[in-house]
Amino acid sequence: MNIKKGFTLIELLMYITIGTILIGNTLFFASYIQTICNKQLKPLQNSIQWYSALDIITNDMKLVTDWTDAQDHGIWKIDAESIQWHVVNNRLIRCKGTYNSSKKKWVHRRPAVVASDVQQCTFNYSTHANSIKKVTVQLTCDQNRVPMVLIKKVVL
Repeated sequence: MNIKKGFTLIELLMYITIGTILIGNTLFFASYIQTICNKQLKPLQNSIQWYSALDIITNDMKLVTDWTDAQDHGIWKIDAESIQWHVVNNRLIRCKGTYNSSKKKWVHRRPAVVASDVQQCTFNYSTHANSIKKVTVQLTCDQNRVPMVLIKKVVL
């Protein structure tokens, strides 16, 4: 009696099928877990963006050399450049460039998106003897359809 060693074609097809099912399930579960992690990380990423934006705003305020257009137009001068913060399409934007105070117009500006899911950014100025002494920054943000307000007071 001759005994042959090796696999039959049916065995080979079964091993390929089982391997394909195992690899497919592994890839499916890996992508499913990645999707769940991304959903959980989005609020954390937004919070980091909002607090970073407050830190950048605070840093800008500490460097301001001229507050002339601050209360009317929200524009601060730092040496030769001007900075403006505003919200467009739920994005907090920081514009930096050259602003002509006499014409009330930007000559050149470079916008940069600092944070997303921001509904409103307001600045309240406290003055004493015609100079700004304290600025309160208020960011109204959207955390999973729940409004969240971040407030920071900066004493100059």
